[in-house]
Amino acid sequence: MLSSNEISHLLNDYSNRIIGKRAVLKAVASGEIKCVVLADDVDVEMLNQITAVCRDNGVKVYQCESKRELGKLAGIEVACACIGLF
Repeated sequence: MLSSNEISHLLNDYSNRIIGKRAVLKAVASGEIKCVVLADDVDVEMLNQITAVCRDNGVKVYQCESKRELGKLAGIEVACACIGLF
């Protein structure tokens, strides 16, 4: 799991991002995404689904402490389960 500081740097390294499970899964499957940041407190089904699609498409997955922390780091005012970066 990455620290908040490491995730902040990672988010700054990529100029484009997609937020949310459905959008991230679609973008990973289409080959748009370079890496995914996934909150550690997502439910097991979502964790398994996102990691499987990322693994099948050669996309690196990084984990964040919580959905609330990931949303805060992304600059949105709500909790966020995952972010795709490209």
